[in-house]
Amino acid sequence: MEKIKKNLGFGFMRLPMQGEEVDLAQTQQMVDAFLAAGFNYFDTAHGYLDGRSETALKACLTSRYPREDYVLTNKLTANFFKTEADIRPFFESQLAACGVDDFDFYLMHAQSMKNFEHFKACRAYETAFALKAEGKVRHVGISFHDSAEMLDRILTEYPQLEAVQLQFNYVDYDDPAVQSRRCYEVCRKHGKPVIVMEPVKGGNLADLPEDAAAVLDALHGGSSASYAIRFAAGFPGIMMVLSGMSDLRQVEDNIAFMRDFKPLDETELAAVKRVQEIFRSKSLIPCTACRYCTAGCPQHISIPDLFAVMNAKQIHRDWNADYYYSEVYTKNGGRASDCIRCGKCEKVCPQHLHIRDLLADVAAVLRALEHYRATGKKLSAQKADSLPPEKPYRSLILGLDFPERAQLYRRIDLRVDLMMEQDLLNEAKRVWEHRDTYKTAAQAIGYKEFFPYFTGESALAPCVEKLKQASRNYAKRQLTWFRHMEGICWLDASAPDVRERAAHLTNEFLAKG
Repeated sequence: MEKIKKNLGFGFMRLPMQGEEVDLAQTQQMVDAFLAAGFNYFDTAHGYLDGRSETALKACLTSRYPREDYVLTNKLTANFFKTEADIRPFFESQLAACGVDDFDFYLMHAQSMKNFEHFKACRAYETAFALKAEGKVRHVGISFHDSAEMLDRILTEYPQLEAVQLQFNYVDYDDPAVQSRRCYEVCRKHGKPVIVMEPVKGGNLADLPEDAAAVLDALHGGSSASYAIRFAAGFPGIMMVLSGMSDLRQVEDNIAFMRDFKPLDETELAAVKRVQEIFRSKSLIPCTACRYCTAGCPQHISIPDLFAVMNAKQIHRDWNADYYYSEVYTKNGGRASDCIRCGKCEKVCPQHLHIRDLLADVAAVLRALEHYRATGKKLSAQKADSLPPEKPYRSLILGLDFPERAQLYRRIDLRVDLMMEQDLLNEAKRVWEHRDTYKTAAQAIGYKEFFPYFTGESALAPCVEKLKQASRNYAKRQLTWFRHMEGICWLDASAPDVRERAAHLTNEFLAKG
């Protein structure tokens, strides 16, 4: 740890690409600028960019600079070993790929309840400690995606661990699923330095919704990304903040505000808190674009890109999202509707997202684009052709909405809490126990979110939060659907006289006969 010069690290996860290959010329420029500014921490893993991250490090860093000029972190990932005997050969292949004789940090990667048991069964921790004793690893740590309770268990069982890499940013800080704050507090309790990953949440905190960006712009300070990284770096015990930089501009921006690091002041913290509130009201898909999900997808769906399109559509509501969906990310196949629900993606997702359901959401929202591409006809035109020239009846449709989306979401969250008090968990357990019989019910919102809890793969709190998130997404889809219908009389559900207003409209309609 004594080799570390500054508290900003270069994550080799989101490098500039030329087609399927890393843009080595640009990456070299980025590495050179990073080192020249006095920074020296680099982070990789074999799974990043399908193995290209390690070889890019060799080409752009380790073959060009003396070993003492940089600190290098690599990771042991569960899907690359099945037995204890597999670990050392894999480790040696990582050294060779990176072009080094040792790693400064070697992390047990993506530790969760399920992965931890696999690592224990294969004596992975013991192997890593042996590699340290042999001088091939200087420090052994973990990267972590699970509950605070699980983290406490790991650090209690293996007190010799020297560092913990956590997802930590201002949106996830108090998120019940990610538990950034609680996990950070566990690290402080055990006296473990923290390496921050996803401080910008996969770029989501760099490209903010317009209303959120306006809050930070009003500070007349740095970029949106700068506030996110400085937020994370400002906590005691934070040893390193990783940034997955994708071009030279991002490197230069990060260098500018981290060369002489200053924590956020009170005014900046207040602005960040306001941005937190805005994000909570958007109900966005919390994908960090780690791309673990794409390698094993049999349909070759670019899942993170489709989620980014969905979020962009939710945030900006412009044509760009539609264009990128139809002409960039699905031009040669891999549409959201192509998902066969095999579940391979969900097994490796560090965020524990219900990817299959989310892809169904994407397909539903963007089905008009898919229909037009397949038939050459607009979906609206097809619907119009299928309708009778005149409706055979009169109708009054009342729609309830909340002008403040956050108010609707608070009501949904409260409803879920009430359902939990009324024994929803046992109801879900009965469905889980008979899931082969009640196949339709097992896919319903309100049941499937608890299945990871029943299998021991998740704590209860993240499952409850997933249910709230799924319910919010469903409500959003309902509103989107109904707003496309003509003739709906929308009422403000939060208005004190909403009942009286609905009754008046109903009586008025009935009086016309």
